[in-house]
Amino acid sequence: MSTFLEIEKQVLALPDVEREQLATLAWESLVVDPRVVGNRDIDPEGIEIAAQRDAEIEFGVVQTIGHAEFLMEKGSKPFSDWIAALSAMINPLGGLR
Repeated sequence: MSTFLEIEKQVLALPDVEREQLATLAWESLVVDPRVVGNRDIDPEGIEIAAQRDAEIEFGVVQTIGHAEFLMEKGSKPFSDWIAALSAMINPLGGLR
């Protein structure tokens, strides 16, 4: 059985598209998990904000944009660049440098 750090290393070595698919799959597994959905103690403020944003999208109050468009508008680095920077800060034992 792989340890968390081994799995993390394998995931970060995947191509961008596969990492995105895996992240989406992991997120969606949390969204339908009743232990997580019903547990507002995990991140009550984040859950409240997310629920509000979902309602705004559902009722057409706001329009969604794609990730690439968001990055262009905000002038931000791609998420993969942030992950690479964070990974570089973590030593092999799992702690911060």
